[in-house]
Amino acid sequence: MDEAIEKIVDLVHKLAAPAAEEIGKTLALTIVPYRTQLGLRMLHQTQRMIQGAGINPNRVPLRLFLPILDHASVEDDEDMQSRWAALLANAATSPNSVHPSYIEVLRQLAPEDARLLDRFYGWYESRQSRVVLAQNDPFTVAEWQHWRTIGESQDEYFSNLLRLGIVETDYGYYDGGVQVLNDGSGTPRFKSPGLKTTWQLSEFAIRFVQACRAPKGREIIEGGINVESNSRTSE
Repeated sequence: MDEAIEKIVDLVHKLAAPAAEEIGKTLALTIVPYRTQLGLRMLHQTQRMIQGAGINPNRVPLRLFLPILDHASVEDDEDMQSRWAALLANAATSPNSVHPSYIEVLRQLAPEDARLLDRFYGWYESRQSRVVLAQNDPFTVAEWQHWRTIGESQDEYFSNLLRLGIVETDYGYYDGGVQVLNDGSGTPRFKSPGLKTTWQLSEFAIRFVQACRAPKGREIIEGGINVESNSRTSE
């Protein structure tokens, strides 16, 4: 029995009194196999991603492999497990694409944080802009208000993305002039000069999201040139 299980059994002894011994044995028999099951499930996903990409895997440094496996073995959210699997698959197929810091960042993301980040990354791809929220920007403010209307307050998750450096704050000076507001009338009004604040995806965030997605396959075309396929492995 490893040290972690011994600590759990000791806690159970303190909490469960007469039934502690039996409960402790049950935990020792169930927790370790459960972690093993989660870890194996992640490895199977990684294998499918690598096979789907059609790329021969490289050896993954233990400083990446072991913590990825360890954290994946305590993650029972399927979406988050897929991110761990993709991180390992990318480390195996494109070694320089996975920085060790990605492991710590992913560990600190709740599923809701990750889904909000996916929304921001989707905006980045569609708009070709890293801005996710800006003072007096009709589009981003309207999106934010829409989430609150349907009961999806993103404030807590947004704060965590800020804390982790995934979203960064940028300040600039607005020199005034005419600005059209999205109030339905299309009537322009003058805005006074002042400080303008925007929140945008960091460059780190873009690379991190890409590392947490299944690696893309490669197809051979005439002339022997490798090109990336747009298809993604189903998870």
